[in-house]
Amino acid sequence: MKLLADASLPYVSELFKPAFDITFFHDNHTVATLLKDHDILLCRSTLKVNHALIKQAKLKVVATASSGTDHINQQDLQRFNITLLDAKGCNARAVADYVLACFAYLSQQHAFKTKTVGIIGAGHVGCMVGSYFKTLGLKVYYYDPIRAYHDPSFENTSFEQILACEMICVHPNLHNDAFFPSRNLLNLSALQQLKPNTALINASRGHVVCESALLALKTPLFYCTDVFANEPYILDDIVKYATLCTPHIAGHTWQAKFNAQALLSQKLHALYNLTAPNFSPVYPIKPINTDALWQNNVLACYHPLLETNILKAAADLKTAFIGLRQSHKRHDLERYFNKPLAKVFTEAEPP
Repeated sequence: MKLLADASLPYVSELFKPAFDITFFHDNHTVATLLKDHDILLCRSTLKVNHALIKQAKLKVVATASSGTDHINQQDLQRFNITLLDAKGCNARAVADYVLACFAYLSQQHAFKTKTVGIIGAGHVGCMVGSYFKTLGLKVYYYDPIRAYHDPSFENTSFEQILACEMICVHPNLHNDAFFPSRNLLNLSALQQLKPNTALINASRGHVVCESALLALKTPLFYCTDVFANEPYILDDIVKYATLCTPHIAGHTWQAKFNAQALLSQKLHALYNLTAPNFSPVYPIKPINTDALWQNNVLACYHPLLETNILKAAADLKTAFIGLRQSHKRHDLERYFNKPLAKVFTEAEPP
């Protein structure tokens, strides 16, 4: 089987050879032409997979190295009888690390304090974020009506109670499902219910928070976002408005990238009744000496202000966004310490 893979993905050769004949693409504009001779597409969330891309292909499988699938038109895949494989949950820890770094920054630089955290979306990422904050002694509330519908045991908080929290973390899948659509979930009506100086951290998709409503809002917020509507064509006004803004890299640790591809390798080999290669990368990491303050420990590993300052100073936001995203490199937080992250929290001073 011939596999066409995004060249920016590490570990493809190690995880998909020798069962698959691999060709790499370096430019999304070349994919439609290359697909004519390939059975499998291995892509990232930066590629729009739709009718225009696949109409002349002989594709059998699309495998996306991402948790989200909003870049893929699943109806088009069904129309062409193409199987979709995703990597849900692969970057949960990486995104939770990012959210924690935003909280650490707000705590240190803006004297932000909270006792309550509202989390929108209780999937892999939302639950990992919640586990971090529970370890820090905060009260966590979840809003996920779709999960509540399918799981009667799930304790779902009302949307109004989430909006009353001092910090809100946004982690739903982006979708337009009729009953509980997440697109523009945080519209002007919802944003106007927030308390002044609420921390709103968006590490899901840009369209979950309505950007025009955010700019029209009179209430002061700490808006920290890793995602934007219409990436990479991001709005200068949103970059100026945001307390922290980063180039959609929350889930981009080396471990998350490997997790995504390892999961897809397992799924793809199983689909063809093959045995996946046994490969584990080695990460040379210099350990961080822990400080009395957990915030210092987290920000010593990753500090979101660095990319924020570059974006805010950029004359060409599209170029800056793409360049920063491509050059972003970090590991899961636990890799920097010789102990579990929960122990780093409990040994440090409380928030």
